[in-house]
Amino acid sequence: MKTKIVSIIFCLILFLQMPLSGFSIEENNDEIIMKTNIGIAIKDTPENIQALLTAENADDQRRILPGETPFDIRMEDSDGNGTLIIFGAPLRYEDENGELQFIDTSMKNAGAFSGYDYENAANSFSVKYSKDATKGIKMDDAFTFSIPGAPTGVFGKKAEAGLDKNKDGILTYPEAFGAYTYAEYINTSTGFKENLRIP
Repeated sequence: MKTKIVSIIFCLILFLQMPLSGFSIEENNDEIIMKTNIGIAIKDTPENIQALLTAENADDQRRILPGETPFDIRMEDSDGNGTLIIFGAPLRYEDENGELQFIDTSMKNAGAFSGYDYENAANSFSVKYSKDATKGIKMDDAFTFSIPGAPTGVFGKKAEAGLDKNKDGILTYPEAFGAYTYAEYINTSTGFKENLRIP
């Protein structure tokens, strides 16, 4: 009998310590109102995050709740029903304030004084890309990855940035190793991925 009582008390203590994620409580003239509208709308997340969600999970009625880990997305609909999706790669990074932010794998202009043309939009590290393959890619100002001796392309073509099918930033160096070749670099949540076409 004592064991059951101790077990019940222990479970009650654990239950009461669990955070009520997805809920906020407001006091309004002696009334307590529960709100479930915490989090952000899916349309307000980076495109690479939206591309990961299935049509079923990405409806307009769901909101993404604050993340517990870099690897999960917790969503809640207007009725309070929740969904947890866990991924094998990080979706969030810790910013300078210790808050988890979504990784944005698109590219933005690197700025006039950086010496590079593009950089990853949001992550805990920087990847800078040059349109010139011989200058290449600079990873977190720690090392450079380039294609020495690469031609600048037929008729002076330079690399251009865009988005791939997963809404990740992509930079392609045409004719990086000669005619009918290319080197392609895709932003990822953990760095970049290289694809080469060599006939």
